[in-house]
Amino acid sequence: MDSLSTALEQMKANGGIEEEEELRTHLDTLLRALEENREGAAEQIVASSILPSLAAILRRDTSLTAQATLVTAELAKNAEVREPCIQAGFEVVKAVTRVEGMQHLITMATNEHVIMQNEALVALAIASTIDIDTVEEPFMSAGLLSTLQQMLEDPVAVVEVKFSTVGLVCSLANSVELRSQMEALALRETLGKLSNHGNTKLASQADTALSILAETS
Repeated sequence: MDSLSTALEQMKANGGIEEEEELRTHLDTLLRALEENREGAAEQIVASSILPSLAAILRRDTSLTAQATLVTAELAKNAEVREPCIQAGFEVVKAVTRVEGMQHLITMATNEHVIMQNEALVALAIASTIDIDTVEEPFMSAGLLSTLQQMLEDPVAVVEVKFSTVGLVCSLANSVELRSQMEALALRETLGKLSNHGNTKLASQADTALSILAETS
């Protein structure tokens, strides 16, 4: 049995409820198979019936959210498995495949409920991963970066939301136009302040974003 089959079997057997490190390893295996365009990988993942477990991971606020987002984004690139993902409860994928839903997601990202905020931020990250060229204009027109900067500078915003927000900034850095907006907004200064945050996880994420911006400038 290959590594992908083993990971899927274990995730299915445990219903997605596993030790975080073990689940992280399984998600890495799924992501690697998808990124390598391994023949039949996306179809195998969908057929394994682990999509509800993957959707549940996306809804939870854990350090696995970023990995689950990337796996979801890779699956969503494949038109043949996109619909099964939606039927399994991936409302975020359903939303990001419709450009007209971007403003709704941006508004949702500023909702006072943390769970809704994180769900929207994950959806926006998936959208930018799937097709940054398509969503670039809606993001710019909606003033997304300005909104994200306000969220990062909000002294009462919870760490989890700021962490997801910085992750979205990393995804948006793939756009030349959006990077230009980041420079105009002096977003690096905002990230620089977060790199000294007392929460080491958030500080590390901010450092990662600064490194990405430095590489793409």
